[in-house]
Amino acid sequence: VLFGVTPVQAKEKQVLWLSNSDYTGPVAGMVSVIDKGQEDYFKYVNEQGGINGVKVKFIGVDTRSDVSRLISTYKRYRKTPKLLASGVWSTGAGKILAAYQKRDHLIQLTPGDGEFQAHQGRTFLMCPPYQNGYAAAIDWIIKDWKSKGKSGMPTVGEMHFDNAFGKERLRGGKEYAEKMGVRLLKPEYFKMGTIRYDVYLKRLADAGANYIHLGAGDPVPINILRDAYRLGLTKNIQFSCDYFGITIGGIASHPGPAEGAFVLCPYLRGEDAVNNPLIKKLWTKYHGPMETFKNGGYCLGVATGINFCNALKVALNEVSYEKITGDDIYRAYQKIGGKDTKGITGTCAYGPNSRAPARVVKVYQVKNGKIVPVTDWFSTPDAVSLYKF
Repeated sequence: VLFGVTPVQAKEKQVLWLSNSDYTGPVAGMVSVIDKGQEDYFKYVNEQGGINGVKVKFIGVDTRSDVSRLISTYKRYRKTPKLLASGVWSTGAGKILAAYQKRDHLIQLTPGDGEFQAHQGRTFLMCPPYQNGYAAAIDWIIKDWKSKGKSGMPTVGEMHFDNAFGKERLRGGKEYAEKMGVRLLKPEYFKMGTIRYDVYLKRLADAGANYIHLGAGDPVPINILRDAYRLGLTKNIQFSCDYFGITIGGIASHPGPAEGAFVLCPYLRGEDAVNNPLIKKLWTKYHGPMETFKNGGYCLGVATGINFCNALKVALNEVSYEKITGDDIYRAYQKIGGKDTKGITGTCAYGPNSRAPARVVKVYQVKNGKIVPVTDWFSTPDAVSLYKF
């Protein structure tokens, strides 16, 4: 040391994850908390020294679910040094950006578009394909119907966003329901930003729905249940939700309407989420007591972070930090099947022929104001193969 000058520290090694996200738009209630879970997990890993000494930087950009913003944001960041992966929170934008990922030798993660399982490329899913989850919901609905001593098959109504996200789960899911003998009513699609759902609910009720399966993300499902409860429909119609359905926070705002509703989910939520050791550790470390935990979507973010870090470790064991590229991460994701996600999801299912992170889901139900599991993990049917993409 000369005249108090210390040697310059080596530049920190880091790779980048870009979340092309929605923090103030129509699905912000769902997406922002998922991103929070992923960012917290990366922060936690970085505090432990990173992956083989390499830290993960999370970059979140609010694109408000606008496809043009999503695409322009990706274009702005795509050449950033050590960018290895991006998350895209739009089914429509994900389809467009898939070609860019191939060109740029990167990968992208998107929630559950089954087309990426049918035509496998550089897009990996955060959840089992939407249509496979829908098929699992159909199986559960049939089981629930029969457990109540009902004969024949139930009539099922469908409510979701009027966009690619909302329509994806029926591309294969519809064929599965028909195969199982369930009568599906004409879907009721609504625009993002809708605040009252009476007209859609009344049409399904008048058509004879025994069950109404809800899509979209928080707070939409609880708001639909609010309207259904006010109309008296929850007395005779069983409501269920898809992956991003009822949350702890939603129940707090509308406890009566939520009671008895089911949620089919590929990650922990409700009481399971609150009691998971890793979720508890991360939430209390970065956000405070578990009493402030309101949305199980946080678990999906943590699981997505775990899978990325597992893939990064595989890649760094094969190539140096200086040489690592998106191609290495692409190959690594196909080698992490079978790895654990701390019980937050099912065992990782990524592989050479799988773009799904897991193949199992759970059913939860709102009982006495809490979201509790009513099944263990069970396998989703393959509904993707029933549709011609």
